[in-house]
Order: sequence, then structure tokens, then C-alpha cells
Amino acid sequence: MPAPLTHAPPLHASPPDADALLRLVDEVVRELQPGTTRHAGLDSALDRELGLDSLSRVELLARIERRFALRLPTEVLAAAETPRDLLRALAQAAQAPAPT
Repeated sequence: MPAPLTHAPPLHASPPDADALLRLVDEVVRELQPGTTRHAGLDSALDRELGLDSLSRVELLARIERRFALRLPTEVLAAAETPRDLLRALAQAAQAPAPT
């Protein structure tokens, strides 16, 4: 179970934006499934509703890390079931102190 979020301001990154995350998820879904009409919502199931298998999730996480300039724990790859879970992980990563 993830640790509860604190309300401290991020120390090294801007807060994650839900709309930006959903646009990124949609981008990955469209690239991996050309012609799809699926659109991500915060509570869309990454696997069942959006069709993202384990390799697709690796690609999605890599893009999320690049886009938001944050490093996510590897556990997020298996544990995240929805974009909301990814957003929560991004918020936690944004609040974590930068590695020294």
C-alpha cells in the first residue's frame, strides 16, 4: 500500500497534471493500437479498458518519467491499475527529496 501523500510543496519538480497524464496515456494507447477509439479517464483500467499489457506499461512509465522529469519506483509498473494510481505515484515522486 502506498504511503499517504503529504501536502508539502514539491522540492524538485512541478506537481503532476492529470490532463497532461491522460493525454500521454492516450498518446501511448493510440500509438500501440492504431485506429483505437479508446480514451483514458482517471479510473480507466490500464489493462482491461485501455489494452495496455506489461510491455506497454514499460513504455508508458518511461514516457511518464521523461515527460514529468521524475523517477518512479519500479513497483509502480506492476501496482498501478489506473491513471489515477499513476498520478498518485507521480505526486509522491514530486514530493520526495531529490537524490544527493
